Amino acid sequence: MQSFHRSLNEEQVLDWAPAMIVRVAILDMNNGARNIGIRNIRRIVDHFHHMVRSHNRQVDVQVDQFHVRDRNEIPDTSYHIYISSGGPGSPLDDDGKPCEQEYFSLIDNLLDHNTSREDKKFFFGICHSFQMMVKKFDIGDITQREVRKMGVVPLVKTTAGQTDDMLLGLADRFYGFDNRDWQVVNPDEKRLEQHGFQILSFEGDARNSTAAVTGIRFTPEIEAVQFHPEAEKNGILMRFTDPHEKNRIINQFGQKKYDELIQSVQNPNKLLKTYRIILPNFLRRSFNRLLGYYELPLLGPLPLEGFPTLEAPLPN
Repeated sequence: MQSFHRSLNEEQVLDWAPAMIVRVAILDMNNGARNIGIRNIRRIVDHFHHMVRSHNRQVDVQVDQFHVRDRNEIPDTSYHIYISSGGPGSPLDDDGKPCEQEYFSLIDNLLDHNTSREDKKFFFGICHSFQMMVKKFDIGDITQREVRKMGVVPLVKTTAGQTDDMLLGLADRFYGFDNRDWQVVNPDEKRLEQHGFQILSFEGDARNSTAAVTGIRFTPEIEAVQFHPEAEKNGILMRFTDPHEKNRIINQFGQKKYDELIQSVQNPNKLLKTYRIILPNFLRRSFNRLLGYYELPLLGPLPLEGFPTLEAPLPN
């Protein structure tokens, strides 16, 4: 375990420096495009940081952001927690590109580390990142949808998903925000079994391979979802009522599709539990595994109402 050190804080008062700094890497997969998802991820991580510091001054958090697809920035394995975002475009467009090769190498390195070490690394993939991981392990078909999936959609747990930590606290039929042209279908059950991966959810009301896969547990430390758990009502409305974005959607998909998108977001309760459970609990589980390894006090259950939406300010 790391030792304590005393230092003078900004007020020149003797204080204890943290025994451990948990390093979080946010992998921006937006390829340079504007996206509110990264801001929401940062907001969740920053608020979690505040809660950690309120609970235990022995632990601090460092957050760094990497632009993977447009700048070829890939973090090394010195981070403890990795959150890989959604992004525009096809997951097939980056075939053989350096950014894809290095992204896949990072996943391999994290898997190798976790196989041989007790101080585990934790990874959460969202939307485009979910598709990239399916592509890497060749465990399903990545196809273009006939109609863009856009709005708040129902999702259903598999039998494995009903008891998996990722979805604990959500109903067997829950909701997530989707905004994509691509999907994962026809999961390869044989390869999933060979790797020890488990499908946790499908879109709609189906529990079979005719529906798109929306959640996978790769290992106890590595998980990913097709939808956007960082999305919440106010952030979505902020983006999609912007005149430029509104006109773009109407011109591309029509007024009816735009109206359906906005209507699907109006019930805040459909997204609120997903927003306040999936990523915050991933962070809590990851932190507690790390704190347990370093013999530091664990975090208790998180107050769900503590995680703010965009209309609520972050605590000082």
